[in-house]
Amino acid sequence: MAKVLVVDDEAGTLSLFERVLGAAGHSVLCSSSGEACLPVLRDANPDIVILDEKLPGMNGIRVLRRIRDIDRDVLVIMMSGYGTVRSIVRAMELGAYDYLTKPFRLEEALKVVSEALEMKRMHGPGQEAPKEEER
Repeated sequence: MAKVLVVDDEAGTLSLFERVLGAAGHSVLCSSSGEACLPVLRDANPDIVILDEKLPGMNGIRVLRRIRDIDRDVLVIMMSGYGTVRSIVRAMELGAYDYLTKPFRLEEALKVVSEALEMKRMHGPGQEAPKEEER
C-alpha cells in the first residue's frame, strides 16, 4: 500500500499508529522528534507524514517547513491535542493536507490517510494536491 512516517514524542501514539496502519497494509516508520524524522524522510521517501505539532526541540510547524524544503510531494497530516484555529490555519497555509485534533477516533485517522493516498494517486508525483477548500 503506502509508506507512512509517523512523528510523535509519545511512544503510545507511535505504537498505536504502527499497529493500526500496519494492519491496514501500510509500511510504517516512526520517529520521536522533528530532528530525527528529517533523515528518515530523505532516506525512506514516504508517501505520507503524520506529524504532531507539539514536539521537543523543533516544533511541528518548523518541521513542516523543513519537510516542504525536502519533499514538496509528500502529504503531511498534522495532529495535536492543543490545536487552535490559528495553528490549524498556519499548518494548512504551509501545505498540510489535513489536521487531526487529539483525541481522534482511529477510524477518522484511517479515513484521512486513505483520502490522502487517493489524492496522491490521482494527482501523481510533482503535482501539488488541491488545498482543503478545493476538495
